Amino acid sequence: MKNIRGAKVQKMDGAADSPIFARMKYIPLLLIIVLFGSCFSEGDCLVTATNQMYIQFKKKTNATLDTSIYFLTIAVSGTDSILKFNSAVTNLLLPLDIAHDTTTYLFRRVNSKDSTLVIPTDTLIVSYTTQTKVLGKDCGAYQYFSNLKSRKISKSLLVKPYNNFLLKNPATQTYALNYQLLF
Repeated sequence: MKNIRGAKVQKMDGAADSPIFARMKYIPLLLIIVLFGSCFSEGDCLVTATNQMYIQFKKKTNATLDTSIYFLTIAVSGTDSILKFNSAVTNLLLPLDIAHDTTTYLFRRVNSKDSTLVIPTDTLIVSYTTQTKVLGKDCGAYQYFSNLKSRKISKSLLVKPYNNFLLKNPATQTYALNYQLLF
């Protein structure tokens, strides 16, 4: 205890001089560094590129109504595989031939009312441009497909174009609609 001009002042166990209080004055500075440092960190690699073309099937008589198509097979140029189906579909994701600027699709389907009647093969040829983009040093490069155009279409097939880019929403894993095929 000290006596200052008649008043008794008692020093409190050195609390103001303790190392904890000495370090606390740096907490606001540390918070500012963390906040600004996080703003300059690299973002996530949000990849919207895909080589899958999204197609919906609609009725010729009413393009707002889905229609189920019974495909036997779909052949895709640039691949050695043929897509086979066990049931009817109302939409499809079809791959593009990434090695070329066009892809040919051959649709073999059956009559929806009589599955023994095979309908003549429908042909759809789609052309496009490709562009490779580097998203960042940690993300790598991705190939984007744009300027989709239907080049040759069978007479029995009507095509309604929508989005001429192949895009996928990385958050919801949904694809942008590219074409509606009217049957």
